[in-house]
Order: sequence, then C-alpha cells, then structure tokens
Amino acid sequence: MNNNDKLEDINLYEIINVFLKRKFLIITLTFISALSAVFYSLNQQDIYQSSAILVANNSSSSKSNNLSGLSSMANLAGINLQSSSGVGKEDLATEMIKSRGFFNHIAKLESVYANLTSVDSYDPISKKIIYDEKIYNPTTNQWKLDENGNSLKPNLYKAYENYLFNVKIIHDKKSGFLYLSFQHPSPVFARNFTSLIITELNLLMKNKDLAQSTKAIEYLYDQLINDSYIAINKSISSMIESNMYTKMMASIESEYFVSLVDKPYEPEFKVAPIRWLICIIGTLSGFIFSLFLSLILNYYPILSKNLRV
Repeated sequence: MNNNDKLEDINLYEIINVFLKRKFLIITLTFISALSAVFYSLNQQDIYQSSAILVANNSSSSKSNNLSGLSSMANLAGINLQSSSGVGKEDLATEMIKSRGFFNHIAKLESVYANLTSVDSYDPISKKIIYDEKIYNPTTNQWKLDENGNSLKPNLYKAYENYLFNVKIIHDKKSGFLYLSFQHPSPVFARNFTSLIITELNLLMKNKDLAQSTKAIEYLYDQLINDSYIAINKSISSMIESNMYTKMMASIESEYFVSLVDKPYEPEFKVAPIRWLICIIGTLSGFIFSLFLSLILNYYPILSKNLRV
C-alpha cells in the first residue's frame, strides 16, 4: 500500500486513535492555554459604563421661522424658495458628540485629558483613580518630560480615537430618543464624564444660537429702520420676534438643545472584561490548536513523502 492509499484510508476511528496517542500533548497545551486565559483575564482592569437617555428639544426654532419670513419676502419678489427639512437635531447631536471639535473642547477641561489617556487603575475602596505617574503627575496636574525636555502628554489623535472607542450614542429613529453611554475604569468618572458631555453640548449650542440671534436682531432692526415697505417690514418684524424667542429660551434653559429623560448614574457592576468568557475561549482555542497539532505531527511524514513523489 502506497502513501496515497494511506491518506485515503484515514477515517474517524484512526483520527480518534491519533488523539488518544497524543493525549498528553493535548492535555498539556489545553492546560497551558487555560492558565494563560485565566492569567490574562485577571490582569484586565474592570470597565464600568454609565448611560443616559436624551431627547432633542424640537420646539420651533428661529431658523424655521426665519425661513418663513424670508419666503414671504421672496414671494413678493416673485421668487419661490423651496422649504427644506435640513438636519434633524437628533442627528446633529449625534455627530457633534462624535466630532473632533467637540472632543477638543471637552479635552481642555480640568483633568479630562488625563482621565482619558493616563489611567493606570482604579481603587474601588477609596474611589480614586490611580494614574500612570511615568507620564502624569496627579498632584501638580502636570505632564512629565522626557530626557530631551519634550512633554510625555499622549497624542491628541490617539486620545480622540480612545474617546470614540469608549463613547457610544445611538439615535432610535422610532422613538426619537438618544441613548448616550461612556465606559471607563472609574464608575465615578464614567458618570461625571457622561454628564459633562450633555452639559457642554447644551452650552455650546446655547452660546451659538445666542450669538446668531443677537447678530440677526441687530441686522434686522437696521433693515426695519431703513425699509419703509409695509409688507417687508411685517416679515422682518416676524423674524425679529422669532430671534427674540430663541434668545430668551437660550438664556433661561439649561437643557436648551437636549433634555434628560434618564440622567447618568454611577454604575455598580462592571461591563467588561467578561472573565469567564475569556477563560472559555482561551481554553477551547488551546484545545482545538492541540488537536490540529496532533494531526499535523502524525500525518506530516506521509504528506512530506507525497510531495517528494
């Protein structure tokens, strides 16, 4: 019987015999993989997730009313302005939170950058974050320097990538709700940072609309004084009223852009790592690898002879 015949005669019974023959190799590799998986899982720091449910404030804004006023003036001139729904506030909030500009803004706030990039571990008893003191001094809030005098502060791009990995915002198209969550080794910081995202989002949009409304009102008052055409003055007055309403709401509303349905909380239980799953996957991976290795070691001489023929 030649080598090709031997390969063709391989059956399940023979494969099982191969495994039994190399059972010590299989047991050893599986055991090593299991121990490695346990060691790896125990050395992974716990990750906590804080979340919040938001709803966009879709009350009539100055922009829609301004378009109505502009449309009225355009109609007087025989021009038809097509209305456009534009970008919804939910989508705008989603993209703003994920934007580089927004991250650059919140990263400048006290201790935020260090908490996003330089956390070594978290002490659940004292509820204190332990920083990597090789690059950051938590006492002075200063980044350390290398031997050449260059700052060891982590790269902004890497920090932004880390931010995107840990922050999640989902827009439910059916309900209209926004589901915001953030993961971090510290449950306290996870809650505080989620709250910070919401606060700063509202603040940025509030300041933007306040500035736009103020400029619009000043401009429209000048046009109102210089224009004597009654129909146009009526449209201008309508736009002034709309901008005054926007300015008022931006001045008195703390939750101007998005409102809280369920506020961020301090999580009690970790979301990662799932240690039992890591151990199972590691053990199974080692077991499957050992089976393949056993087959390769047993049939490699036959395969190598076939290749020579």
